[in-house]
Amino acid sequence: MKVYDKKIVVSGDVVEVYSYSKAQYKTENDKGDKNKSSSSGKSFNEKIKSAFNTLIDLDRKLGFKLDFSAFTELFEAFKANYLDEQQEYKKKNAYKRKRSIRRLINANSGELRKFFTLTFADNVTEVDKAYYEFKKFKRRLKYFLRENYDHELKYVVVIEFQERGAVHFHMLCNLPFIKSEVLQKIWSNGFIKIKKIDDVDNVGTYVVKYMGKDFEDDRLEGRKRYNRSRNLKESEEVIDKKKVAELLAQLPEDKLVYENNFDNEYLGSVHYQQFNISR
Repeated sequence: MKVYDKKIVVSGDVVEVYSYSKAQYKTENDKGDKNKSSSSGKSFNEKIKSAFNTLIDLDRKLGFKLDFSAFTELFEAFKANYLDEQQEYKKKNAYKRKRSIRRLINANSGELRKFFTLTFADNVTEVDKAYYEFKKFKRRLKYFLRENYDHELKYVVVIEFQERGAVHFHMLCNLPFIKSEVLQKIWSNGFIKIKKIDDVDNVGTYVVKYMGKDFEDDRLEGRKRYNRSRNLKESEEVIDKKKVAELLAQLPEDKLVYENNFDNEYLGSVHYQQFNISR
């Protein structure tokens, strides 16, 4: 088990520094800090059953004096509390996914410079069907790159819904120059809209504004919110005290772009700093 009070996450030119008010612990199988949620424990039915058993035991002790309204009020109270917990759980998961995408993109920002949206000409609303079409597009695109450019595809893609319920994809990748009409033909399902990001110095933060808006959507329950190629570099997490000190000494003060303090139920008070070396 490793103990630390500072953590640095390096994602390309973006460096994040976390300073904790209390000691943090990391085991060999632990992937980092975890903002746990009470919703990740017992299910709603399990909680209700446990609460009813407790109330029934109390009713017996009181000589069976509780009426049905007490049980009804208990159910409604637990239902409301459970729904609130689930909503908070979804928000936390959405935040974690966006953070993962942002770091992944920044760690590969030197290559992932083509950002475009894939839309369907037909009103495709089924997630499984949309993903099936995207997989076929990916195979066609890989073949085209291999045959014409000897190029390996790297990408991050996120599924989203339009107001009318139609599915579309946001894709960030490492494509060489390909005419839009050629790319649209490879897609073959509708239209492609390309967005220029050449002048963006924090690609992860910029792109996440477009990606991940629907991470809390119930239509994606049990499905992947985003997909990625396996050949991408990962961000680096540093907690070793000596290495942290060395990295901190190398960070120029004029590259600090964001700073904040926040409290977390499990982490305690946290001082957060973000540096962007490319600025």
